[in-house]
Amino acid sequence: MAMRIAAFTIQDQGVLIVNMCPGWVKTDMGTDRALIEVSESVSDMMKTLPELNGTHHGSYLDRNGKVIPF
Repeated sequence: MAMRIAAFTIQDQGVLIVNMCPGWVKTDMGTDRALIEVSESVSDMMKTLPELNGTHHGSYLDRNGKVIPF
């Protein structure tokens, strides 16, 4: 919620703020039981970033750009 408030506080300054969920990733935190590798998560996020625009400002997204309602 803090990032959503920050996003709307600076929305007129030309800065795009989104929150992005990387998914359940095989890391120390995600453990080896997680579904995806770090490289897959990062690759998906890097493909998504150039597609974002002002309509995404303040949104919570998955790594593929799908809005996660909150």
